Amino acid sequence: MNFVYPTLIGMFRASCRRSDSGIQAVRPTRACAASKRALQTLAVLALGLAAEARAVPIVHCVGTVQELRNAVAVSNNSEAAFDIRIRSGYYAFTADGTHTHALRFQRESHDYVDEAYRNFRVSGAWNTGCTQQAEVITAQNSTVLDGQDVIGVFSFTGKTHWLPRTQVSTVRVDRLQIARGRSPYMDPLAATSGCFDYRRNVANNPETGARFAFEFDRVRFELCEHAGLVVQAHWGALVRNSFFLGNSGARASAMNIQSDDGLARIYNNTLRNNVLTGNQHSATVVLLGSPQKYFINNLIAENVHPPGAVMTDVLTNGTAVVRSNRLFSVVGDLGSNPIVFGNTTADPGFANLWNARLGPNSPMRDAGFTGAPFPGVGTRDFDGNTRVQGAAVDIGAHELPPASAPPSQDAVFRNGFE
Repeated sequence: MNFVYPTLIGMFRASCRRSDSGIQAVRPTRACAASKRALQTLAVLALGLAAEARAVPIVHCVGTVQELRNAVAVSNNSEAAFDIRIRSGYYAFTADGTHTHALRFQRESHDYVDEAYRNFRVSGAWNTGCTQQAEVITAQNSTVLDGQDVIGVFSFTGKTHWLPRTQVSTVRVDRLQIARGRSPYMDPLAATSGCFDYRRNVANNPETGARFAFEFDRVRFELCEHAGLVVQAHWGALVRNSFFLGNSGARASAMNIQSDDGLARIYNNTLRNNVLTGNQHSATVVLLGSPQKYFINNLIAENVHPPGAVMTDVLTNGTAVVRSNRLFSVVGDLGSNPIVFGNTTADPGFANLWNARLGPNSPMRDAGFTGAPFPGVGTRDFDGNTRVQGAAVDIGAHELPPASAPPSQDAVFRNGFE
C-alpha cells in the first residue's frame, strides 16, 4: 500500500499539469482540485488501514513445543504485533538437524502505528486458558524452556527495511526459565547466546534498519552456552529481577549487552556460578556502547574465571554508572572511567550453597538504591514477592521481608516478675 498511493498522486499531478497547460490557468481546475482532495483522503485512509492491519496484537496461547513453534512461524509471516503466552510447564526442545535455535524470530520494527501496538511480548506462567498469569512463581507453575544441550532456544533478528525507521518497537520477555541452550556458532568469539540472542540484520545503508528495544523481567537464564543473554544493536535494553546461573562463555559468561544506540539499564539481578572461558576483554557482564549505561543493585558472586585471567565482574565503557552492587572488579574498556560508587564486596549471605535467595542476615538486605534518576526496579522480585520491602530495595533478584522488630522487653520478665 505504501508504494501505490504516492505513485497515484504523482500520476494525478502530472495529468493535472497537462490539462491546465491548455487553458492558460494559473490554478488547477476545479476537477483537479476535487480529485486531489479525494486522493489525499484515500491515501490517509490507506495508511490507516495498513497501520490497523499491523496494529492488532495476535494472542497465542501455547501449551506444547509444537504450538510454540507454530506461534513463532505465524508471527514471522505477519505484520501484526504478537503476544505469545506460554502455559506453565516443562518444554523440551530436540535437535532439528540444523544446530540452530529452536525459536527463530525474524521481525521488522514498526512505524506509523500507536505505541501500544509496537509492543511484542513472550511470557510464561499462564493458566490453561491464558487468562491469568501467576504473580508468585513456584516449581509447580513455572514455565521452563529447555534446549537440553543440543539446541539453542531463542534467536531474534531485527530485519532491515528500505525505509528509514524512526520509531522503536519493544519486545518484553517475562516470567520464563530458559535453560541449556546451545549456540548455533562454533566460534566462541561470535558471542551468540544459546538461550536468548538478538542482533540486527544490518543493511549497507545506515538510514535503514530495525529498531527494537528489549525488556527482560523475572527471567532465569541457566546453563546457557556463550552467555545467558546477548543483545546487540538494540535501541534500549532493560534487564531486571532476573537470575543468571551456571552460564558460560568466552566473551561474557552471564550477559553481553552492546549497542551504539539506546539506554541500557541493568537493575537487581543475581549472577552466580557463571563460568568465563576467555581471558582477554572478557567479564561476567559485558556492557558496552550505549550512550548511557546503568548497572545498579546487582549481586555478582561465586563466578569462575580461567586461571591467570584478571577477575572482572563488569567490563564497560563510555558513560556508565555502576552503583550499589555486590561485586569485586569493574574494568573500563579502551581507557574509559566508569562512575563507580556505593558498591560492596561483603559476603552476600546466600540462604545456602544451592539457593541464591538471601539468608535472613544477609548484608544485601535494604542495601540497594532506587532514587532518581535510577528508578525502574519493578514491583516484584524474581519469585513474585512485593518489591520494595523494608527501608530500601535489596541487592539482587530476591527481596526479603523486613526483619522482625525485637520485643520491647525480655519475655521472661514481661509480667514484671523475675
